[in-house]
Order: sequence, then structure tokens, then C-alpha cells
Amino acid sequence: MANILTNLFNKSSKSNKITPRSPKDTDSLPTSRQSTPEGVNFLNTLQGNYGFVKPDFDFEVIPLIRKLIRVNPDFGQALWDLVMLGNTGHRVRFDSDLNPEVVDKMRAHLEEVSKTWVDGTAGVDGISARMFGQIIIGGAISNEWVPKNDLSGIDTIAFIRPETIRAKLNNKSRYDFYQYTSYILGANIKDLEGIKLNPKTYKYLALYTDTELPYGLPPFIAALEPLATQGILVDNIKKVSKQTSLMGFLRILLNKPKPRDGSSKKKFREELEANLIKTKDRVADGLTNGIVVGYHEDVEEMEFQQTTKNNSGIKDIFNLNEQQIFSGLKSDGSLFGRDYGTSETGITIVLTKLISEIYNIQNLVKSNWEFGYKLELLLAGFDPKGIRVEFNKSTLLDELKLQQGKQIKIENLHKLFYDGIISIDQYADELGYEKADQEEPRYLWDVAAGEAGNDQDKVNKTKDAKRKKDDRQKKKTQEKKLN
Repeated sequence: MANILTNLFNKSSKSNKITPRSPKDTDSLPTSRQSTPEGVNFLNTLQGNYGFVKPDFDFEVIPLIRKLIRVNPDFGQALWDLVMLGNTGHRVRFDSDLNPEVVDKMRAHLEEVSKTWVDGTAGVDGISARMFGQIIIGGAISNEWVPKNDLSGIDTIAFIRPETIRAKLNNKSRYDFYQYTSYILGANIKDLEGIKLNPKTYKYLALYTDTELPYGLPPFIAALEPLATQGILVDNIKKVSKQTSLMGFLRILLNKPKPRDGSSKKKFREELEANLIKTKDRVADGLTNGIVVGYHEDVEEMEFQQTTKNNSGIKDIFNLNEQQIFSGLKSDGSLFGRDYGTSETGITIVLTKLISEIYNIQNLVKSNWEFGYKLELLLAGFDPKGIRVEFNKSTLLDELKLQQGKQIKIENLHKLFYDGIISIDQYADELGYEKADQEEPRYLWDVAAGEAGNDQDKVNKTKDAKRKKDDRQKKKTQEKKLN
């Protein structure tokens, strides 16, 4: 297989032209998918009639999580932390080849039109917050970039609830997305096709899925079961607390009266039971008022019994349940003000994990913004070459340490470039740029030498490196001509 694939994409080192492949190179390659898609009926697959694929979780959990975000403090804080720490603002960048004046016009255009895309938000930061919230609650971004009637730009961004989205395999083994409205969901789903969404304007981006199915798994879904357990624990704790709040109980033993003549056993038991209840009520009322009145002969023995029950183990059980909830929320109790003895090292690990989570969510929002910005600029008549979105660094990061690390990286890359190990474009790529703003060679040390007192040795090394590079380039050019 390796040889076949090599031949398919083989380029001659002499001519730099693609070598025509022979039929035997491809006779073992299939012309269509051989595996069976997940989530579809096997018979339908054989017939090429792919239906809607089902997720491996219940869509109804998403509205439940959305409700819990509003009423449960832990769910609400987990969402709030991720949105507030992750929504750091972003910058729009373009290829360095573009005219700076054109770039400025595109940035100004995006800044102006984006203010009108979503009602009730404070520009792009407010829109980003909605994107973050949608991912955290529903496990995916699901929104439509709605063009204006005259196709001159974006009119609005429609946020479509992920639980209303259904995926359907087409005849190319790719997924088309459909929306089922509340009206449609209440009908017979087998008889309805839903609303097919246009991939040129609609975007569905899942945060995480470990299967072929495109549906994003809601991040908080694992917290639902321990939360239900917590409800049971709270009810039991109330009962135990009510019992343990009593100092004790009063035991009263009465003299049993003799049965009356002609009274049946059943009648006698009823009279005994009625007498006990009457005495209990009288004593309870008397204790409430502080006065108990009765005949000495009526009572044989009265004794106060102190309770020995305690709730010493309840705290440990409740804390264990809380930790399970926090784990389901992909967070740590220390971020919620719970002290479970987390060390300083543990806190560092927690923050590192949180930064990673935020980074992954930012990547989805980044991709979505790039999709929408590009569509807007194309409709407006611009050429958004190399458009990309970069989020600002999280406030969790130590800016001083960040800059110190960057400085060390630059120094190492500078040395590698100066020694002729990497190119200027590799240098730029390592620092996050598409390419350098100038072609090689750049006489970096000429400037440095002038500033450092004419370090002629550095200047000579730079010129020598340039000469060697020029020689290598000339050799390559001559070899191409000979071939």
C-alpha cells in the first residue's frame, strides 16, 4: 500500500513533473467507502438510502443542562468561569502580502458591520460569549451566518440550539445538517425531513466526539448523575438532622388497666391504644406549655432517654459526592471555594488544565469567526487572503513569565537562523507568523554590530553565512539546468 500511495503522488527529482500512473498502481484501491457508517440502518446503507444518524446520548440532556446553568450554583459558576476566562477578545490578521491600506479597510469594515449582527450584545465580544456558552452547554457551535437580501454582507448570526440539529449521510458519505423546530419535533419525525441547512452559511463544530458521529458531547453531561445523587443525600441529611437535633426523648410507662367485664380482646386492645394516644397527646401539649398535670397512679415510670445519634460521617459522603459533580463539570473544587486540601502544586495543575480547556474552546470559536468574517468580506467585495483570528492571552497566564519564555525562544531561533540551520520563513513560522516580511538574507548582525561597537567578527560570520547560502543556491540552479 505504501508503494502504491508513493507512486500516486510521486514527483520526479529531475523533471519536477508528476509521473503518470499506470492502471496497476490503482487496481487495488477502492473507489468508494468500504466500512459501514455509524448510527444508520445496515439495510438502508446497502441501498444507499442513508437516514438520520442517532447520537450516543439523549438530546434532552441539553435543555436540562441549560436549565441547571440558571438554577444550580455549581453549574452556573462552571459556565461563567470558562466564558469569562476564555473570552479574552481577539484580533483579525491577514497575509503579509496584502496591501496595508486594504487590510486596514477590511478591519474597519468588520468592526463596523459586526455591531449589527446580533441584537442585545456588545459587539464581537458579546457574540463570542454566546458562542462560548453554546459550546459549553450543547457541546458544539451551531449557528447560521445569514446573508442580506442583496448579498452585500452578513445580516445576522442565528444561534440554533444544538439539540434541534440532526445529521444525515449523503451519497458521498458526508453529513448534511438539518434543523427540527419545536413544531416538527412534536410531530412524527419519520414523516418529516426537517429544514436542510446550507453549508455555505451554516456551521456546526463539535467540541468533542470519539466516534464518527458528528454530534458534540455536552461537557457537563457526566455531572448529571452525581447531581441527582446529591438531591437524595440532601433529603436524607434533612431527616438525620431533624433526629440529631433532639436532645433525647421521654419514655412513659403506664399501668395497664384491667379489662372490663364482658369486653372482648379486640375491644380491650382498642381501649389500650386509645389510652396511650390520649396520654401522649396530653404530655406533649403539657411539655409545650411547660406544665404537665395528671394523677400519680396513672404513671408507673417516666424516664428521659438521651439520644446518641450523630452525623459525623455525613460530611465525608457529601464531600465525595461534590467532588464527583466537579469532575463531571470538568473542573476542581478549589475553583468553587471548596477546600479539599489541594496543595500549591495541585492548584498549578488545575490552572494548567483549565487553560487547556479554554484553549480548545477558543479554537472552535476561532474557526467559526474565520468562517463568518471570510463570508462577510467576500460578499462585501474584498479578498480576505489568509484571514485568521487570534485570541488574546488568558488572564490566567503570568504575563512576565510568558514574555520571558518568548524572549528565550526568540534568542534560540535567532541563533539557529544565524548558524544557517533554519530559514527565515521557518523562523517566522515558529513565532506564529505565516512568513517573514522580507526575503533572505537579512543582515541582522550588521545592525547589531553597529549598536554594539562594530563587532566585526559577527559581521564577518553573517557575510560568510550569506556566501555559503548563495553557493548552495547556485549549485541547485546548475543541477536543475543539467537535468
